Order: sequence, then C-alpha cells, then structure tokens
Amino acid sequence: MTEREMENLDRKLIKRGFKVDGVRELCAACGERAQRIYRLVGGRIGGRDIHWCLACDVATSVLRDGSDALRKDDDFDLVKFLG
Repeated sequence: MTEREMENLDRKLIKRGFKVDGVRELCAACGERAQRIYRLVGGRIGGRDIHWCLACDVATSVLRDGSDALRKDDDFDLVKFLG
C-alpha cells in the first residue's frame, strides 16, 4: 500500500469519528512497532477498536458492547469497512 493510500484511509477513519489512541504499538503479526490503534467510543452502546499495522498492513477490529465485553471481528477488512 502506498503512503498516499494510507493517508487516505487515515483521513477516512478520522472522518468517521475514530481517534488515534496509540501510535507505534507492537504488532502481533510482524513484531514491528508500527501499529496504530484507532478507537471509536459509543457511550452506552459500545464501540470499536481498529489495530492497523503500517509495516505489514494488517488490520484487526475489536467490538466493544455496552458492558465493555470485547469481541474480535474475524471478518474485518479495513478497505471494505471504509468503502
């Protein structure tokens, strides 16, 4: 993925209300410190965390319900999610 494409996805995440919560976190897939964490908090209805590694381009999503229980979204695709 080119730098321009990454910047475009970053803008789309921020436009949808996500906040960058962590930068340069350790990626579980490749082991590099290149992962960004985007967090969307929906109050009592829960939210979503997106972990996106800028080195290996792996994105995972965790859904949070109103009781703060976490559930991994196994079929998550960042490009499809942002349309």
